[in-house]
Amino acid sequence: MCKSMNAHAVVFAAPPEVTPTRPNKAALKKFVEALPARYPKAVMSLGGWKLSEVVSAIDGKKNVIPAFDPLQDELNTDKTDLLYLRLPGPAGHRSRYDEGSLERIVAQVKASKAKQTVCVFHNVDMHANATRARELLGQK
Repeated sequence: MCKSMNAHAVVFAAPPEVTPTRPNKAALKKFVEALPARYPKAVMSLGGWKLSEVVSAIDGKKNVIPAFDPLQDELNTDKTDLLYLRLPGPAGHRSRYDEGSLERIVAQVKASKAKQTVCVFHNVDMHANATRARELLGQK
């Protein structure tokens, strides 16, 4: 299916209620190990986990990357094929990003050395926030 869609990545997301318990960490490690080598990049978007917990669970597997919340996590500025930003809202899904927060997000995107960056807003004002972020990036 991924090949027929020409997918560059597949996002595996879990709600915040899925926390980094010992069984969940073990399940994620097992899942990551089972991914086929020729699979597109796998993005782990786990809102209930700290970035360090996701990084530990994926254990350096090259075709698996963690999702970042640029206002909560330190952005990895290393050269990478794909950077995936998960933007759930500054105080959760029902909150809106203010101008200063959007400017900080855009500044981090511009600082990235990734070949491709994907920003996914998951908040109530996602359309307006994404539109404004594109404007700040100089896109229409």
